[in-house]
Amino acid sequence: MQFLKGGFSYRAKKELGMKFEIWQKGFKEHRIKDADDYRDHVEYIWNNPVRARLVLRPEDFPYSSARLRDAVDPPAWLGRSSFKAASFD
Repeated sequence: MQFLKGGFSYRAKKELGMKFEIWQKGFKEHRIKDADDYRDHVEYIWNNPVRARLVLRPEDFPYSSARLRDAVDPPAWLGRSSFKAASFD
């Protein structure tokens, strides 16, 4: 990430004359541990527009997969039976 972000920032500032920071500070990698952890992270992402006060419900944000809650596939490594036990409802 440092290589990608640093290279892009350098070129954008040099070639486009940008005087502000392009990227937010920090990056944290997280490996999904199980179906519950996956569900928690999906819910967190879906609720970003709600926390930003762009919509009242995640499903109302036009660019969100939350509108497709029932169509989101489980992670392949969990399998269908594991995922049903940890549904989003």
